[in-house]
Amino acid sequence: MTALGLALSPLVRADQSVTLAWNPSPNASVAGYLILSGADGVNFGSQVNAGNNTSWTVAGLQPGSTNYFEVVAYDTNNVQSPPSDPIKYVVPAATQLVMQTVAVQANPSQAGAVNGGGSFATGSSVTVTATANSGYTFTNWTENGIVQCASPNYSFTLAANRNLTANFTANSTGNSSPSTAAPSVATLPATSVSSANATLNATVNSNLSATTVYFEYGPTTAYGSFTATNTFSSGLAQAQTVALSATALQPGATVHFQAVAQDSFGTSFGGDMAFVTPAAGPLVSSVLAQFVSVGSTLLVTNTVSGASDCVAGLTFCLGADAPAGSSISSAGVL
Repeated sequence: MTALGLALSPLVRADQSVTLAWNPSPNASVAGYLILSGADGVNFGSQVNAGNNTSWTVAGLQPGSTNYFEVVAYDTNNVQSPPSDPIKYVVPAATQLVMQTVAVQANPSQAGAVNGGGSFATGSSVTVTATANSGYTFTNWTENGIVQCASPNYSFTLAANRNLTANFTANSTGNSSPSTAAPSVATLPATSVSSANATLNATVNSNLSATTVYFEYGPTTAYGSFTATNTFSSGLAQAQTVALSATALQPGATVHFQAVAQDSFGTSFGGDMAFVTPAAGPLVSSVLAQFVSVGSTLLVTNTVSGASDCVAGLTFCLGADAPAGSSISSAGVL
């Protein structure tokens, strides 16, 4: 009998299979072939009758296992030939897949349908889709307030968890009659963020009805604080922007916020966004008024107790070109 050949089959299950092939015996009395297998190349305790086939797929091999195979021919009296030379096959070890999650949502929630979210293996190609409902137009995909794609079909290679928002804009009705739908609103990233204040932004489509907009904000999505309100009573046929101040923020803190729009038909929420306020800088206590000659310097040192609060001396200079009667502050020459 000629030597046994080996060909790998495609991976089709969590276990694996291997396809064996051999040349037929030239002996006309051969009725079929037996495939013998074992784990050490010496003991072949398992056998499969391959009939008169000259190739056979052995399934159910476990990942990481070592397998030896040999083939014998048999005749109608079940007399067996000497075995072929054994062949060794090591099944590749199973690879543990790292999974990532893609979350998708529509903003406003009633404006359209989103698909494509779920759990996927790291490195997978993922496509998410957004379909606008009647009366709305798709705007873009954003993540954490940053635009990711302007097409409703967004494809990307998944490297980490994603949280994507499909944004929609309500279409103008093209007439002067108010609709009977609640206004639509979309929260936008905050601007002018300082350690104590920030400007919160949104776009609102009032659906031709007078609409009041405000923001709720706080350290969590439970919010707890509110901005002033802004009421739109003109220009109601198109989307408008709103910017309102959030005050009394804590330095170095995470602030969640969302826009809220209300009219006589209902209330809409723009979706949560967040930002982090910068840490507060060192403070220099005020000092009593001092007379400083033109061209002199004044050294002001923070004397707040505690090593972590102390800062180097701050120097202010009253230049020779300063007008008579000028004084110095942290803002410069007054």
